[in-house]
Parts: sequence; C-alpha cells; structure tokens
Amino acid sequence: MLSRSRTDVLADAVLDALADSGCRLLGADAVVIAAGTSGQLVVRAAAGLAAGHATVTEHEPGPDGVLVPIHLSVAGGIVVSPAADEPDGHALAGSARGSRVLLVVSGAGADERIVRHLLEIASAVLGAERSAVSAAVRESLHQREEERRRWARELHDETLQQLGALQVLLTSALPKGDVPPSDGLVKAVRQATEMIAGEIGNLRQGIAELRPAGLDDLGLLPPLQALARRTEELSGIPVRLHVSLRYAEGVVGTRLLPNIELAVYRVVQEALTNVRRHSAARRATVTVVEDDETVVAEVSDDGRGFDADPATGFGLSGMRERAELAEGTLEVTPARSDGRGTTVRLVVPARHR
Repeated sequence: MLSRSRTDVLADAVLDALADSGCRLLGADAVVIAAGTSGQLVVRAAAGLAAGHATVTEHEPGPDGVLVPIHLSVAGGIVVSPAADEPDGHALAGSARGSRVLLVVSGAGADERIVRHLLEIASAVLGAERSAVSAAVRESLHQREEERRRWARELHDETLQQLGALQVLLTSALPKGDVPPSDGLVKAVRQATEMIAGEIGNLRQGIAELRPAGLDDLGLLPPLQALARRTEELSGIPVRLHVSLRYAEGVVGTRLLPNIELAVYRVVQEALTNVRRHSAARRATVTVVEDDETVVAEVSDDGRGFDADPATGFGLSGMRERAELAEGTLEVTPARSDGRGTTVRLVVPARHR
C-alpha cells in the first residue's frame, strides 16, 4: 500500500479549510465533507460541532446534484437520511472521478448556491487527489511489471539455459548400454540429471508466473489456457476455462489495450492462486467474455472461501488497484454455507488498440 503523499496531505488541508469556510459562510453548526462509495463514505474534513469525531452513514440522501433536506445527529457521528418532516440539515451529493462526494450541513437554512459551490471545490480537490494517487499506483505497477519482465528474461536466457546445458553434459557422460546397479557414480549422475529436470520444470513455472509467455505477442487466450493448466498441475483442482474475446474469434482486427489485458490476466492469476492456496476447493471455473462495451472476467470455486477484507491480504488490494487503473470494478462474493464458494468478478471496458 502506498504511504500518504504530499498530495494527500495537501488535499486534507484544503478540505479542512473548505469545511471551516462553509461553517462561517452558512452560519452552520457543522459542515462535513465525506467521500467514497455510496454507503461506505469516509469523512475527509469536518468543522463546527462535528470536528474531530464525525462519521457518516448514508441512507439514500438523493441523487447527485439534488440538495436533500435531512435529519442528522452530530453527537457520536452523523447519520444522513431523508427528512420526514422538519429537517435539521441538508446534504448535497456529487462525484469525483468515480467516487461519491457528500457535503453535509447541520443547523442552518442552507444557501443552495454556497453549498453547491463548496461541493464543486471539494469534488475538484478530491478528483485531483485521486488522479495523483492513480498516477502513482500506475507507475508503481508499471515498475513492478518491468521488474517481472526483466527477471523472467534473465532466468530464461541465463539460468534456464545453463541448467539445460548442464543436463545435456551430464547425460552425455552416462555410459551407453546396461550398467551394473552397483556402479555408484552412474547412479549419482542419473539422479543429478533427474533433479535438474525437476528444477528446470519448476523454473519454467516460475518464469510463467513472473511474465506469461505470449501475453505481449499473442493476447489473452494462450496465457489464460496455460494458467489454467498450471493451476491444475500444481493443485490437482480441475479448472474449467471459457474465453470469448472478439479479437481471438476474428470479430475485430485489434487486440484489447495492454493495460486491459494485463488487468484481466493478473486478476485471474491472483484469484486462482487464492483458490489453490486457501479455498480447499474441488473445482474452479474461469470465464472471460467480451461484448461490445465490456470484458467480464469471473473466477469461481466451490471451496470454503477466504477473508475478503483487503487488510488481511490474499492479493485483494492489488486486484482492486488493477481494476481501478483499468477503469473497471472488482466484486468479491464470499463463500456461503450452502456450498457456493467464492466468486471474483472483474468488469473492465472493452477498449482496443
């Protein structure tokens, strides 16, 4: 996870100043600025009675751009819900690069013009912050992919070739024809060649994990097929794969954008890794389907599942980062008691080169 940058700190300072200004301009008891997904809002700034302890739980305050009268409670947090009678506050919602922004005003007959202006500034600040964070994450992912590519090339061109040459050298040193079982030297050489063959196989799998062969030149289908086979070999879990991509089927003449292909591959790869390591599943299904507007990649299993909280690991934060940078969404449906396992669903735009 990226540490807080100067951009984050600056955005917090601007939002705090904006909330303070809003309190003074509106003569309000409290002004709160929150952002995030609907129903999962995080307070970014608060002034007045709400300063220092505000939390926001949103219950349908209205569509973006509509000033909604609300009931709210400042003590112990702010619960935003539509007012049934006389309101004691107002809420105005907007958007900033896909994130919902909510401006809550308490204890004032809100001047709609001022509230809208405050929301516009808050949305602009949060939008700029998200752009900067996205750029930093994109650069970090790019550097990691380049490092993966470099190591894969190094291991293939140097280590793998050297192991292959050593195997050939040892094999050529073995005597032809039958050799007495008591010949310890011959037995040791044969064991060494078998061990080298095993390590060559392990190294090939490691190289494929680092950077899938063919993704740069052939597109998604061959690497996904190889990934499914490799998962079966490593875990013994059957993987059913269904891929329908318009380029692979000859419907269009260009492949998906590189960042879209890479996002789909890495999310499927991480989801199958979780299936292999944590789910105790008996089978898994991978579906990647493209239509006119989107590519939907779904990985499901019949296992016991894993904790879908990103804080616990399992690669979920990386999957969400890749989904966001590809301007897509990621949903994780945990395993249920009725035997349905975990489902990871990625939806990204079907943009071509």
